Amino acid sequence: MTAIDYSIITIILISLVLGCFRGFVRELLALSGWVLAFYCANYFSDSLYALIPFELESNVKYIAAYISIFLLILIFASLIIKVFNRFVKSVGLGLSNFLLGGIFGFIRGVLIIFILIMVLERTSFSVNPGWANSIYIPIIKNTVENTLPYLPEQWFKDVKYDNILT
Repeated sequence: MTAIDYSIITIILISLVLGCFRGFVRELLALSGWVLAFYCANYFSDSLYALIPFELESNVKYIAAYISIFLLILIFASLIIKVFNRFVKSVGLGLSNFLLGGIFGFIRGVLIIFILIMVLERTSFSVNPGWANSIYIPIIKNTVENTLPYLPEQWFKDVKYDNILT
C-alpha cells in the first residue's frame, strides 16, 4: 500500500468518526445546508456581482460574490442546525442517530474520495509513482467510470467530464 492508499483510508475513517459523533440528523441538515448554499450561490451570484460597487477584475468580482453568498448561507444553516440539534438531543435519539451518522459519514467519505480522484486524475499528480502503485485508485476509478452513466444527465449539464478519467 502506498501513502495515497493510507490517505484514502484516513479520509474515509475521519468522515465515519465525525458522522458517528455528530449524528445522522446533524449530518443530514449540514449536507442540506451545503446543497442550499451551492444552489443559492449559483442562482444569486450574478445579482450580487452587479451590486459590488468597487472595481475588480471580472473573475475576482464574481468569485467574491459567489463565496459571499455561499458563506452567508452556510452560516445561517449552521445556526439553524445548532438549534435543531439541541432539540434532537432532548428527544434522545441516541444510538440510532449515532449509527446512522456513521453510515452517513462513511458514504460522505467515499464520495469525497471519488471527487478528489476525478479531479486529481486530470492533473500531473496522477503520474506520481504512488498513484500508479496504489491498490485503491484503480478500484475507485473503475467504480466512478461505471457509475457516471447511471447518474441523471442534468447533474452534469454544466460540467465538462468527458475523458475525466483517461
